[in-house]
Amino acid sequence: MFYIYYRLENKKQLNQLYPRKIENLEKRVLSLINSAGGSRLIEEEDIFQFAALYRETAINVLGCADSLKGLLDEFRQYLAGYSIILSSGHEQDDLIAHFHNLSLTVPEENRLWVEDSCRDKFAEYLEESGREEYSRLSAVQIKVDKMLSVEERYRRFLKREDLIPGLKKDMNQWLYRQEESSSLVLDSPCSEEGLSVLRSVLEDNNHLIEDFLLIEPAQEFWDPWYPLCRFINLDFLDQVDQYLSLDDLNDWNADKDFLKNVSSADWYIHYYDQMEIDFFKAFLLYWKGCLKKLDTYPTPPVLIIRNPELFTEDSAVLLGKLLEILSEKFPSQKFLFLSDHSDNELAATTGKPRQLSITPLSEQDVRLKAADVFPELKPSPDELLKVYNQGGSILVNLFYFLQNRLEGISHSREDLDAPSAYLYGRDKCSLEILALCRPGRFCFTRDQIARFFHFRGISIPEVE
Repeated sequence: MFYIYYRLENKKQLNQLYPRKIENLEKRVLSLINSAGGSRLIEEEDIFQFAALYRETAINVLGCADSLKGLLDEFRQYLAGYSIILSSGHEQDDLIAHFHNLSLTVPEENRLWVEDSCRDKFAEYLEESGREEYSRLSAVQIKVDKMLSVEERYRRFLKREDLIPGLKKDMNQWLYRQEESSSLVLDSPCSEEGLSVLRSVLEDNNHLIEDFLLIEPAQEFWDPWYPLCRFINLDFLDQVDQYLSLDDLNDWNADKDFLKNVSSADWYIHYYDQMEIDFFKAFLLYWKGCLKKLDTYPTPPVLIIRNPELFTEDSAVLLGKLLEILSEKFPSQKFLFLSDHSDNELAATTGKPRQLSITPLSEQDVRLKAADVFPELKPSPDELLKVYNQGGSILVNLFYFLQNRLEGISHSREDLDAPSAYLYGRDKCSLEILALCRPGRFCFTRDQIARFFHFRGISIPEVE
């Protein structure tokens, strides 16, 4: 368990002098700590606890403490001084007395202090700037540039600065020239790497790809409607009407409940003979609303189909029909297929596609990237390249190999790939959170999650 304790000097007097300012400060402190996963340990006391003791939690707590210091500095003109103490352990202690006694030993105000109980956990991220003899506290400054979360490491590791300028030029030609094909196949050793590159090429800082533009397969899952139903953005359904013309609005008002039902629950509960026709009719109105909304962003509203070769046969038939309808109703619509293969039937649905490729990273660049993103690790060049080549020259596999080593995760089962090995070491709470997360986002694809649960003997329908 991690703890953050903060103390305001002369707090009672401050409440009398600046009641609104102090009330506002404490509300913002509570919001900041709660959003970082902390909770008040005891009512009326400024002791906050953060569950779990693995590396990601440690970084998160450290980031929270740094943000808390910034917030208190913002209000410094109204304060008589403050102290922040970062600690861990103490499950059996009287924490009120423990932190109160510690705070009395703080020789300097307006500082962040780290107790000895967690110094080792944070050592690589801290620079000590003061310590009294025989004290259990060290005054510290945080090296924010060193605090990379798994997600940040992952994004940096997969980012391909060497490819972005050339791909951006080719993509812009395809997107904005009328004579270009409506379809493009972007093939790479791994579609997850292709998606990462695409985010950079399209400068998608608003997460429009994940929220509106990406259709993903549900490999080996019996439900053929799953990919299309899960593509619908449920949060946007209630906003569609404000983007439609008056002529379309009456139809949408009649169709939106149907689309909401089939997208938010098992479609077969609502099945009837004309369902396919009604779904495509409602989808066209939904997509009109999306196009109108997305027109306000720099990211072009290109429809992205990930791993078209992995859609089940029935899903591919449904998706093919949808693509044909969209091509007919929206002649300027662009379709991008992220694939591990340069050839696939689905990509030919909307005409002969243009081809672009993402080549594997060179061995020299692999060494440089590992040194940049994982400076704490120093694997030998031979070991690094062996893992990279045996993993099919796929950066995702190499990333999890290095992340597993960084966290000391090992496994005895040789049938686990690197991403599954990373998942295998998680605690039950983390896995439950993961299962609730939308699939295919920053670190894990739906397929990787499904394979992980398969190792645990849990079937795909149960996972769904």
